[in-house]
Amino acid sequence: MTYSVSSSSLRMIRRTVLALALSGLSCQAAFELEKTRPLAEKGDVQAQLEMGNAYLDGDGVGKSYTKAFTWYQKAAEQGSAKALNNLGVIYKNGYGVAANPEEAVKYFRQAAEKGLGGGQYNLALSLEKGEGVKADPVEALAWLQKAAAQDVTQAQFKLAKFYFKGEGVPQDDVKGVQMLIPVAEKGDLEAQVLLASHYELGTGVKVDLKKAFLLYEKAAKHGDVEGQANAGRMYFDGVGVKADRVKACMWLTLAARQGNVPSLKLAEAATEKERAKGEQLADEFTPVESK
Repeated sequence: MTYSVSSSSLRMIRRTVLALALSGLSCQAAFELEKTRPLAEKGDVQAQLEMGNAYLDGDGVGKSYTKAFTWYQKAAEQGSAKALNNLGVIYKNGYGVAANPEEAVKYFRQAAEKGLGGGQYNLALSLEKGEGVKADPVEALAWLQKAAAQDVTQAQFKLAKFYFKGEGVPQDDVKGVQMLIPVAEKGDLEAQVLLASHYELGTGVKVDLKKAFLLYEKAAKHGDVEGQANAGRMYFDGVGVKADRVKACMWLTLAARQGNVPSLKLAEAATEKERAKGEQLADEFTPVESK
């Protein structure tokens, strides 16, 4: 049996596809969302959360903070810690509502008390800065430690810095490095550069120049200016890696192009030929995209 599609139906399909294309929405995401919607309307808490996320990010549907808020509220009423945290984010940033730090803290605390790492981290920041609540560095630290224990990257990085500086905790480079390692392994460029400096200087960890270089270079390949400057310096002097003035000039040139003046001065100590080859490599360089 052969089925035909009317010209009016074809026009409707074309208009729908064109509208999605012009709006930048993913057809696949839109179709998946329409599968989720009936579940959300029937009270499925995970589906309600996903609807909220979709409207907040504009994924498969036009961005709408108001609709995101409505779906998060429905999920929160059923006890969703993630929805509570997201409501806190909406109130903190004023997404579709008047910014209300006090209301944000209320939701962050509920999410935190339910054990959500993200809620614990957001509550810690509010307590640290005194946003929507009286500043309480002791309680802030307690929530930050809970979030870090749940593998929240931002919490681990912040706690590492606290240990390095002795802010709220006894100064301890060893604990700082231990907290920093998983953050660097997850691909955080700032953490990679900071960890590299500790391996290079031997603070909180045994000196390991090779590891220091590899971390600097890893960050450099992703376009980090500090990583590029330090990788170039180590290539130039042959520290932690075999000396290579051409590669050194490549990294130093890239760092200089991002405003790192010392890199430009160091590159000037290379020969004209080394600088020319390094600059050519810099011109051909494409940063690795972060995941």
